[in-house]
Amino acid sequence: MTITRVRRALLEAVPLMSGAAIWLCVLPPLLARIGTFAVIPLAVLALSVAAGRHERLSAYFAGGRTPTPDEQTLLAPALTLMCRAQHGPPIVTLLVRRGDRNLTADTSGRRTVIAPGGLLNALARGTISPPEAAATLIHGAATVLSGHTRPRLLRAVVRAPWDLLAGGAAATVRALPGGPLICGMWHLRALPGGLAVTNSALTGHPVMAVVTAVIVGLSYGWTWARSTPSRPQPTPGDQALATLGLSDAHERLIAESRALNDGRSPAVPRLSVLG
Repeated sequence: MTITRVRRALLEAVPLMSGAAIWLCVLPPLLARIGTFAVIPLAVLALSVAAGRHERLSAYFAGGRTPTPDEQTLLAPALTLMCRAQHGPPIVTLLVRRGDRNLTADTSGRRTVIAPGGLLNALARGTISPPEAAATLIHGAATVLSGHTRPRLLRAVVRAPWDLLAGGAAATVRALPGGPLICGMWHLRALPGGLAVTNSALTGHPVMAVVTAVIVGLSYGWTWARSTPSRPQPTPGDQALATLGLSDAHERLIAESRALNDGRSPAVPRLSVLG
């Protein structure tokens, strides 16, 4: 296994494992209170949505809405180019997400492409061309049709406790005057972790010692994975754009979207200050 695969596995596994552990601690008391039979339909529905079985409902949770007639007219030239590239409706369903400032398309479920409000506004102002808009929509269509993003909603649900705690911790550190000191203590977490491992081993709790050592080791591995630069792996969307000669147009949109959102807090806060 290469370093890149190890890094990608750590970035994916640590939040998922942490979120799953928190859910396992929270759900049993919750189920005991509201009753198992009342939870079964909700669990079946949640798993169906997370697996992309109910396309519209999954898209609704992702913020997708049906385009208005004016939005359809605005997107028509880009949709024509999508259809010529065999990546447009009815193969995929195109929705819009109003209030999203990004310029690059998002995906949901098995065949839904979501055009952000920023892309529509840029088309209306004429700051981007229909081929550029088609490039990001085709990228989304090729990606979602490949099944590459299908489990994304399920992953988001599992890691939700991790993201919530990470965002809260990051906001707390930024708000406190002793933020740098807290960051320094975080970087030295091996010291209390080592003491906990030693104490557990000496008091006859080898399993707790192993679990504590694994948690501390994974925390350092996750921090290393986040701080290590890596080359992005090509996705099915990237391959489709390369075939159509639209890669440069999509790269320009990505750069413009990043510049547009520069200085704005991300939608899902991360524990960047503690990395």
